[in-house]
Amino acid sequence: MKSGSAGDPMRPEHAGRGGLRPCAFTRIELLVVIAIIAILAAFLLPALARAKENARRIQCLKNLKQWTLAFSMYKDDHEFIPREGHRRDGNTRRDNWANVHDAANSNVWYNALPPYLKERPARSYASYATGERPKFYENRLFHCPSAKFQTGVGKDNDAFFSLAMNSKLIVAPVQLPECSIPFRTIQRPADTVAFLEARVYELEPKVSVLQLDSELGCPSASASRFAARHGQRGNLAFCDGHVALFSGTSVVETRPGRNQRFAIFPEGEILWCADPLADPNGPDSDDEDDE
Repeated sequence: MKSGSAGDPMRPEHAGRGGLRPCAFTRIELLVVIAIIAILAAFLLPALARAKENARRIQCLKNLKQWTLAFSMYKDDHEFIPREGHRRDGNTRRDNWANVHDAANSNVWYNALPPYLKERPARSYASYATGERPKFYENRLFHCPSAKFQTGVGKDNDAFFSLAMNSKLIVAPVQLPECSIPFRTIQRPADTVAFLEARVYELEPKVSVLQLDSELGCPSASASRFAARHGQRGNLAFCDGHVALFSGTSVVETRPGRNQRFAIFPEGEILWCADPLADPNGPDSDDEDDE
């Protein structure tokens, strides 16, 4: 038998210079590769998570911008701003699907504004029998993509809004028959909130531990239910049409005192009432009624 022939046990594993080396990894080499992959994953996965959350934050901001656009077109057509919810007394509570579907609520923001954006009004999602309710929570315009809803929300008789109208714009006594206010009475539109991110579930993060857990998901809300979903920050939309991201502590009062968990007043730069001198945390506040 010739030396070096196929199957010869004397054949060297490595050929001379330029020869081929077997492809198999040793156990140590394999462990090194696994360790490198684990290290890279430790760096990349958080970065990917941050990028994904950043995309959701931007989408939420775009949604609020769309609502302010429709808000502006509505007030141009009607002089008054749309109503905040089913109730007509300047207060708000969570609306059930019968309220949302009620023809008398065609001028509530969730029904009045979507047609300006060529979108379906909320009332079109009212039927559970036809499977429409779960689709409401898949609608990107009505919701922040980072919102965390309770399990089975699509079967609930109440409608939950993760983006809400400012509940302090229309306050008692309301002007009949519109049950609203003229847009012109909003004295500082650029500083006055029109829409905000609002908490929909008790397990969503709070800015202040005292923030309200009652009536979450209302179609209108204020600082007491503000949601800082994006790294302890949340989006606000203003009556002049601009939108911006704010830290939770610049929206919600966290210092001990009467206003803790509510709006920062009077030194806050963010306004909630049409009259900038009006106290959004006063005794007529719908937040106080919830205590």
